[in-house]
Amino acid sequence: EQLLGFMISDSDNTATNMLTNLFGLDSLNASFAKFGLTDTRLNRRIADYEMRDKGYENYTTAAEMALLFEQIYTGHFVSADYSSKGMEILKISHTNDRIPKLLPEGTVVAHKTGLENGICHDAGIIFAPDGDLLLVVLTKHGNTNSIPSKEFIAKIAREAYGYFELSSRILQSKLN
Repeated sequence: EQLLGFMISDSDNTATNMLTNLFGLDSLNASFAKFGLTDTRLNRRIADYEMRDKGYENYTTAAEMALLFEQIYTGHFVSADYSSKGMEILKISHTNDRIPKLLPEGTVVAHKTGLENGICHDAGIIFAPDGDLLLVVLTKHGNTNSIPSKEFIAKIAREAYGYFELSSRILQSKLN
């Protein structure tokens, strides 16, 4: 449970690899498939660039990450209890340089980041006053500088938040 916390809250790739070693790639991939994540595959440990250079790559899609977060949010991931615990761990992420970065202060975000050479991701739920948002942004870049990708993700989150906040106010004014 502590490794899971490090993996999610701190985006600790060492903890991720320790859990991967504990459960095994085949077992994890079978679990992904069981939860409908049929295009998500772990073919190597995180940051195993030797295996990556041999063509072993890890895969997921924005749609499958959205499905995973929807299952957690609605209490349908493994069980309601596991979903609730997972949501609480996701809310205490210490890596807040993407989705939460440009949101209004105090906005609660339950999210999981991903960062490796050439990729920068963030996926999660933004708990907004007028309704919660599910946002997944997966980026791929050609260098080791992930700052532009992090800024891009933060701007998308800010725009999505602003759009839905404005839409909600317009709808409320039409109803009144």
